[in-house]
Amino acid sequence: MDKLFKKFSYNAFQIGALQTILTLAMFLFELPSGILTDKLGSKLVMLLGHGFIVVYLVLMLLNLGYFSLICGFIFYGVGLSLISGSDQTLLFQIDSEKSYKYKIGLFEFLTIFAQMCSSLVGGYLTTISW
Repeated sequence: MDKLFKKFSYNAFQIGALQTILTLAMFLFELPSGILTDKLGSKLVMLLGHGFIVVYLVLMLLNLGYFSLICGFIFYGVGLSLISGSDQTLLFQIDSEKSYKYKIGLFEFLTIFAQMCSSLVGGYLTTISW
């Protein structure tokens, strides 16, 4: 991601500030996300979290300027916080006959596998064009 930001002439301080904003947003919204999960349910909160991440992706794609990137990283942090507890709650609730360790292991495997595949495809696409 650093190469992408440097390509659009953002300096190291601006990139670091975006990472700090992301971490701060995740920290600040972790507790409220748990409260929302208790009140609204895991599925709805996960959908909201993914919706926030879609907004982040659109803002990154449009690259309307540094302020839009700040907003995008805030949306991303909130989205990750909304998803972080909801996914494990759903795993725990689904198919109670299988152990939680088995389900979380399978979930982590699929997540890492999907990240690997997307990195390979993304890396290939960058060789074609940004």
